[in-house]
Amino acid sequence: MLVAAAVVGVVVVGALGFLLGRLTIPEPPIVPQTVEAIIVQNKVALGPDRLVEDSSPAYLSTEALAYCASPSRNCKVAGTEMVSGAAVVANCWTQGQMMWNWDLSDPTAQANPDDVRSDPWYRASFPDGRTGYLSEVYVVRGDRGGRGLPRCNP
Repeated sequence: MLVAAAVVGVVVVGALGFLLGRLTIPEPPIVPQTVEAIIVQNKVALGPDRLVEDSSPAYLSTEALAYCASPSRNCKVAGTEMVSGAAVVANCWTQGQMMWNWDLSDPTAQANPDDVRSDPWYRASFPDGRTGYLSEVYVVRGDRGGRGLPRCNP
């Protein structure tokens, strides 16, 4: 009888240990999605009503600065040239240099409904791992505004 009580006790303690162990193991945390695909719109607003492909491609830069392809800046990420319709993956945004997609000397361009003036830049990446910044001026209208992504850490 004593042996039977000991066996029952071991089984009960084992079962309780198993259940308590299962109850105290936390579930893995739910990590919110922190990347978004954004579509490039490498176009310039001309005059009061035209939107045309820019003659020079958009590209990623190591800093949130304009004219990174120029030798004086030298902050373009090599091999990241893009035309309208290209997609990149963005994981955050930062405030950078003000950009616009129209000729500032053309007073009629400011009436163009497709003109964009903005200083947010997305940090984006190519499938091969190259990363850099892209001004939101060069993405489609629906992909502007941060896309709910976090601000980039310095």
